[in-house]
Amino acid sequence: MLCDILTDNRNRTAPEIRKIFELANGNLGASGCVSWMFDRKGLVIIAADTVDENSLMEVALEAGADDVKQVGDKFEVTCDPDSLSDLTVALDNSRIETEVKQVTRLPQNTI
Repeated sequence: MLCDILTDNRNRTAPEIRKIFELANGNLGASGCVSWMFDRKGLVIIAADTVDENSLMEVALEAGADDVKQVGDKFEVTCDPDSLSDLTVALDNSRIETEVKQVTRLPQNTI
């Protein structure tokens, strides 16, 4: 798991986060030790039964999306994090309902 944490006191926060991971049989790595394996992307998830793939592709690519792919019964639209607001406005204007709109980190490789 990759976590972005905002704190005013790193010396107090790190032990608290380490304890949370240890309770779940995990461990806390050094700062930045795995972040190179993830890309920061904007992600929009849309139910596949609510929209046609071609119309979604047209709207999304014109609004700055990088990729549109179907995963199960959902469409995943990815974009540059700076383009996420433009993409969500374009989808809203096209009356395409979204389930998730967020900036996230996506793995470069999956197992």
